Amino acid sequence: MLYIIIDINSKHYDDGTARAILECARVCQVVKEYQDRFETFVSPLLALRVVQVTLYLCTLLYAATLKFDMVTVEYLVAVALDIYVYCYFGNQIILQADRVSTAAYQSAWTSMGLPPRRLLLNMLLANRRPVLIRAGRFLPMNLQTFVLIIKTSFSYYTLLVNVNE
Repeated sequence: MLYIIIDINSKHYDDGTARAILECARVCQVVKEYQDRFETFVSPLLALRVVQVTLYLCTLLYAATLKFDMVTVEYLVAVALDIYVYCYFGNQIILQADRVSTAAYQSAWTSMGLPPRRLLLNMLLANRRPVLIRAGRFLPMNLQTFVLIIKTSFSYYTLLVNVNE
């Protein structure tokens, strides 16, 4: 019987692991750069869009209670879907970025050599702040924010109904 001894601590495997970790770190760096660009250019406009959609939903709900027609309901759904897309994909970015850190920690880092372990530690330290897509640099665009927008719109709607009675 032929036995092959594989040493997972050999330099051969460390070099491949180090290259893979460096490539992952480069991708993380590109994601951070795009996050910064997004927050610089799109984020203020997205904050205005959140306020606009909240007020649209409120007024559309009020209009639907005054005179129920399918056009108003369709527009209500379209406006809600508009902001849902931003929140859904923002949530997906948050989840995927979190998976990178989790995967790095759950890797076989204890059996790696010193150079890949150092690279992995540097990557984990560089990504310790979660990646968040924000509207106006303060409102994270995730599914919780979508629910908050719906709740706020409904609160404004009930206030509008109570004031007009």
